[in-house]
Amino acid sequence: MSELHPNPFQVTRPHERALVRVLVMSLRRRLNVSMMVGRLAEEYSGRSRRALRQVAWLMSEGTPLVSALEHTPRALDPTAVLALRLATETGTFPERLESLISDDVAPDALRASGKNASEGQLMHVIVGFMVAWIIITFMLLFIIPTFEKMFDEFGVGLPKPMLWLIAMGNFSGLWLVVLPVVLFLIMIGPIFYGGPTWPLGIGVRMPRAGSDLLALLAMNLQSGRTLASGVASLARYHPITSLRVRLFHVSAAIDRGENGWDAMANQKLIRPQQATALKMTDDPLAQSWLLHREAQTGRRWKDERADFIASAFSLLSLFLLAAIVILVAVGVFMALYELVNGMSYPENLR
Repeated sequence: MSELHPNPFQVTRPHERALVRVLVMSLRRRLNVSMMVGRLAEEYSGRSRRALRQVAWLMSEGTPLVSALEHTPRALDPTAVLALRLATETGTFPERLESLISDDVAPDALRASGKNASEGQLMHVIVGFMVAWIIITFMLLFIIPTFEKMFDEFGVGLPKPMLWLIAMGNFSGLWLVVLPVVLFLIMIGPIFYGGPTWPLGIGVRMPRAGSDLLALLAMNLQSGRTLASGVASLARYHPITSLRVRLFHVSAAIDRGENGWDAMANQKLIRPQQATALKMTDDPLAQSWLLHREAQTGRRWKDERADFIASAFSLLSLFLLAAIVILVAVGVFMALYELVNGMSYPENLR
């Protein structure tokens, strides 16, 4: 069956694209897949090599290909693995596998470029805060007490910026909170922006999980399967527990005779307006097109929202970081000026 829409789960990481190419070639030529993946693993290092080696080992032990990929999250993007799982049940596995590295990725590549830019900006600000935290903490612990002692000995009053900096340093709770907050932001980065894994079952790019689910169901309908069969499959294999539970309830409701689209709306997987539109036609291809359209729109809107939030947070954090750096610089230079001025003109000393 020809593709009506480009595959939204095309892989972009080098080791993932190489893995898909090796799998396509091995299946076409009927080669030993586990041996070929094992050889591919030797071309990489670090986590990529370990993931590919695990896939090769699982297949050599008799584990089916898709199951081996499901048990090795870092080997291939999890949403792509879900698409392959559905394809094994519809008999379209070779076509779906090839679509993961097809050439129609230009729009997705542009969106990924913008995402990477905002992500990089946010990470730069986080790193800047960590460096500033280390430097200011060092100054508060070792340098500023020396300034205070010298000013006290010479009887020179500390300038206000330095007093503000000292007051900020005396609020010890601030420094105990800053570092955990920065570490927390770094830890939630894969959830907020996405990555190659679904860590701890939480899921990559949690805000996009709903849109990806609609795209998977669209692929299922496009392949000729019913909504009930697609929901049942995803209820068994979806990595995100909350979505898997809701899909299980949808599947149970369909088995009881409830309309599938109404059941999905009741579980808040789609909006009631979407359910109404989907019920207006019995054509699976039309329903697939509607789901693809909604998934694409939702994914784009959530990406833009996430990028806007990240950019706004980066800008505000940058202003705050600049204010802290200016306060430190002004406080130190004014303190040095007052100290030198007091030593140069003894009459200024108290």
